[in-house]
Amino acid sequence: MGTCFRLNTKLTLQRLTVVEDSTGGKSDLWTTYSEPWAKVFERRLGRAGENFEADQKVANIVREFVVRYRTDVSSKDRVIYKGRFFDVVDWFELTRDSVKPRTYLKIIGEARSE
Repeated sequence: MGTCFRLNTKLTLQRLTVVEDSTGGKSDLWTTYSEPWAKVFERRLGRAGENFEADQKVANIVREFVVRYRTDVSSKDRVIYKGRFFDVVDWFELTRDSVKPRTYLKIIGEARSE
C-alpha cells in the first residue's frame, strides 16, 4: 500500500494574468483560484540553492507542497504559504497505489530569501 499524506496546511494558489489598462499599458494581476489543503515539506538545497546577484549571495527557499490531485496547476502559478510567495517551478503526480492512481500532486515552489 502506498503513502497517505496528512493534508493539514491551507495554501493559496494564484495564477498570473497580464491585463491591459485604458492607456494600453500592461500590468500583472495575480488571481486566487484555489485554497487547497496540503502537506508541506522543506527541501534543503545547500550550495545548489544559492545564486549570486550584484555580488551578493541570494539563497532560494524551496518547498514541496503535496495536495490532492488536480489538473489546473501551471508554470504561471504561485503558492502563498505562511505569507511567502513561492513560484511554481515543477509539479508531478504522486500515485498512492495501482488501484487509486492520481491521488496526489506534488508542487515544487521556490522563493527568494529576504
